[in-house]
Amino acid sequence: AEGYNFGVCRCPSEDDKKNYEIGRLYLAGPKMGGCGCKQGDGKEEKVLIGEYEYLQADEGKGHLFQDVASNSNAEVAMSDKDLYPALKKLIADHLNEEDKSTLERITDTQVSMLEEELMKQEPSFLRKIFSHERYIPHPTLNNKGLHLLRCLLAEKVADSRRRKRGYHKHPDYETFMKDGILAKNFSELSSEDIQGIMAMVSGFDMNELPPIRWVDRPVKHLAGDAQYQMHVDTFHAAYKIWIYMNETTIDQGPLNFVRGSHRNTPGKLEWVILFSEGDKAKRMS
Repeated sequence: AEGYNFGVCRCPSEDDKKNYEIGRLYLAGPKMGGCGCKQGDGKEEKVLIGEYEYLQADEGKGHLFQDVASNSNAEVAMSDKDLYPALKKLIADHLNEEDKSTLERITDTQVSMLEEELMKQEPSFLRKIFSHERYIPHPTLNNKGLHLLRCLLAEKVADSRRRKRGYHKHPDYETFMKDGILAKNFSELSSEDIQGIMAMVSGFDMNELPPIRWVDRPVKHLAGDAQYQMHVDTFHAAYKIWIYMNETTIDQGPLNFVRGSHRNTPGKLEWVILFSEGDKAKRMS
């Protein structure tokens, strides 16, 4: 259909919530972000927002810790033998003594010992460490700090990208680094202003940023939607732009955000490890 691009998604069946119906994911047009499913034979398509899963099959480039923008399905373009020195270099270049001391206090494991154990893993496991995969299950390594290590490395690499490109001189840099959120009057921003903010928060070159394309996205109330709960999307930063077309009050249920929670403070890392795998922790679902 003209004006539409599609992906593949699946949504819970109306007849049996344990089963799924295959649908089409709208990637453009007025239904962008929705999963269109026909619930049963002969039924009209129902477009869901939020309550569905989607298949990622796009071609990526680079990996999470490279100095280039990469999408969430990116392949780790390194040979098996290069994975090991690359991980050691990441740790050496980006973790300072305070970071290591924090990890060791929380996990009771020296970072050098964790690194030594990681060097014994298969290349396929190390590739996951470099990927956007939200969580890497392991019977012992997360209890020793693997997940926390990925959290810190992602943050430190992003910090390095910003400094390297001089984004610390951006007028909103200090506020963003402290709060993790910027509240702006959209009517006063040009496209160049928005691109400048996007570059600063991501740390990437302007030419790597996606084009600005605004599409209305209908949002429906869904009973039991997990998005209503305070949560962390993944172990690395995820940048989003929200525009409220009208004056919005707390009674209307706007986006809630804990200022400063984007930074991996000792307190946050202690909270995160509760959702990492291990004897003293809850399991991530």
